[in-house]
Amino acid sequence: RRSSDPTLAHNRLVRLPDEFGTTLLCLESLDLSHNQLDQLPVCLFSATNLRRLACTHNELIGLPESVSKCKHLQKLFLSYNLLQALPETIGECATLEKIRIDGNRVRALPASILRL
Repeated sequence: RRSSDPTLAHNRLVRLPDEFGTTLLCLESLDLSHNQLDQLPVCLFSATNLRRLACTHNELIGLPESVSKCKHLQKLFLSYNLLQALPETIGECATLEKIRIDGNRVRALPASILRL
């Protein structure tokens, strides 16, 4: 992990600013685990260099379709949230090597995940 990549875990965050991703375009890794987030701002995925995103142990009810903008995303950790589905665009994350969604309410995976 680079020292310039923020760790915002264990902060009781309930919301991120709407412009959060646009201010961190060079971001490669972000840990938002163990907060109280129920959504991620769409522009978070404007950080096109993002390779690792950890959002475990939150209250996420969905993942924005804009996740597909992260062309370099390799690891996506979403365990222990309230997710019921993944966006169809998840299959456009061609470099995604690892995704963890255990402890959610996902009953079916989008067909696009087969492209990974």
